[in-house]
Amino acid sequence: MDNAIGSTGETEAAATDEWDWCDGNLKYTKLVRMAYADAGGEILYGYYRDEYYTASGRLFKVSVETRVVIDAPEAC
Repeated sequence: MDNAIGSTGETEAAATDEWDWCDGNLKYTKLVRMAYADAGGEILYGYYRDEYYTASGRLFKVSVETRVVIDAPEAC
């Protein structure tokens, strides 16, 4: 399943949001791998996972991978 990370119309600007431990847990989303599908579309995919940490820094959960399209050719 392809999913989009963030909102539509994103720019290349750096994120300015902040976080703290007020709710007791931290969710961290990271790119874990990339794959290029040269057969059938020449699409570059990114795979993300969410990691969840306690306030003391202990990892307690890792999500399944989410696949997103990073780049795909467009018709001219």
